[in-house]
Amino acid sequence: MMRPDRSAEHSLSRETVKEMLTREFQADGRKPIKRCSPAVSDDVYFGLGWHIDATPLGDRIYHGGTNGSGFRCYNEFDPQRGSGVVIMTNGLSGDKLWEAVVERIAP
Repeated sequence: MMRPDRSAEHSLSRETVKEMLTREFQADGRKPIKRCSPAVSDDVYFGLGWHIDATPLGDRIYHGGTNGSGFRCYNEFDPQRGSGVVIMTNGLSGDKLWEAVVERIAP
């Protein structure tokens, strides 16, 4: 999702990636992920397959998940800076772990 080179046969086009990372509609009732710097607003948006929070440093794109049997995961990235984090856990409380990590390290 962050690679500028989209020339590989299996790669999504730049246009598709741009569409996926664009704020499509507001996610009413959702709160932004807690980070070490405050969010610009309480507004959370959905892109195509991604959540988008506004932060002082720009949009943060993220998605998490579970398989229902104890595995929890989370990934977040900043397309402007080209940095991100992926956290995978194997416990029912794994979401508590990734929330604590993101709150501590993510701007």
